[in-house]
Amino acid sequence: MNKKTLLILLSLFIICGPAYAGSGRNILFQVSTMPALMSGAYEGLTTVNSLKLKGDFGIGAFEGLDGEMIMIDGQMFKSGPDLRCSPVINDEKLPFATATFFEPHKVYKVYKDLNYNELVEYLNGILPNKKYITAIKIKGAFEYIKIRSVLKQKTPYPKLSDALKTQATLSIRNADGVAVGFWFPEYLNAINNAGYHFHFITAERDLSGHLLDLRIRNVSIELDDISQLQMILPK
Repeated sequence: MNKKTLLILLSLFIICGPAYAGSGRNILFQVSTMPALMSGAYEGLTTVNSLKLKGDFGIGAFEGLDGEMIMIDGQMFKSGPDLRCSPVINDEKLPFATATFFEPHKVYKVYKDLNYNELVEYLNGILPNKKYITAIKIKGAFEYIKIRSVLKQKTPYPKLSDALKTQATLSIRNADGVAVGFWFPEYLNAINNAGYHFHFITAERDLSGHLLDLRIRNVSIELDDISQLQMILPK
């Protein structure tokens, strides 16, 4: 991380962190940064219990990349190496996460088949404010879903690009479920990857993982634009 990027991160933390620490709403709470995660910073920085105080909706990873995290309606789930959901312990640690109290400002109904690229094009046309971060919930019938979970890593931790070589994937046909994710504008690319990042969980809450591909059939899309950011900086 260069000096300019670090100054930007510190400024965001000082301006957007403690000043709004008590309000709770319209805030994205982020644990670490995507560049830190990509470099191999997989040590836990906060606990499940602590993150739940910052939001009821979010995505992330567990310490050592031991499963993908998805949180919806205040419930947190963890994907195992077989993409099946496993129990989450309250003192379990997370090295990276994004969470918010989800309060949608816009709701759209989509009744046509769209693949992932077509969905991205559709979302680009309905984002409420491209200056802000947007939390996105896509709920309904999915014709096709492909998800992944990275296998738990051992120290010394490898870079994320190498860790992803151990990922397990699963394709699901004709499933009801929910995609939880965020859109980040380009100017926040030093904090989180610009664009879309989704995790998916089935309606039965038995399978979940990082979303790689999809085809929607009949879904509702809920959008919550977020103008404030609070962070735990990476060590």
